[in-house]
Amino acid sequence: MKETKKGLKFLLEALVGLVLAVIVTIVIKAIGVVYGFGWIVYHINQPKRVIKFIDIWIGGIFQNIAWFIMKFSLFLDFIWNIGGSAELLEDFSTSREDSLFNTARVSISASIGEAEQLDDTTVHVRGFSRGLNVIFKEATHCLSSYRKYINSREFNKKEFNNEDRLL
Repeated sequence: MKETKKGLKFLLEALVGLVLAVIVTIVIKAIGVVYGFGWIVYHINQPKRVIKFIDIWIGGIFQNIAWFIMKFSLFLDFIWNIGGSAELLEDFSTSREDSLFNTARVSISASIGEAEQLDDTTVHVRGFSRGLNVIFKEATHCLSSYRKYINSREFNKKEFNNEDRLL
């Protein structure tokens, strides 16, 4: 029940954060849109500056949407690494039972990267890992994911005296 309690605590914290973020977003964006249109009107005699401003505004929106899509994809990856699917992937990937598979907020890539770091991967997962390298255009995607996970935990422990933070 320890993980369930921790999950409920994190869920409550996340919901409070979401409500506050939505309120701040509505206020800031409403004022910002009015201000932005005022800025455009004020600088209407400088068309290059106005076009650059609009380009940054629209481009920023697209980039933030793309970031959100990637974060949602990572969320799905975290879901795959819990429960029966995690056990299946663990058996497919490594001979060890004590691994990062079936650990909350750890990606499949980081779990495979741990197995690679310990030189305990199956033939099947080595091919899968090479495929991820191609897809993500990285030399060592899984190993890099594992190192990023370790660095994040070390940072949280050093900075916040808690290596298992929600963010």
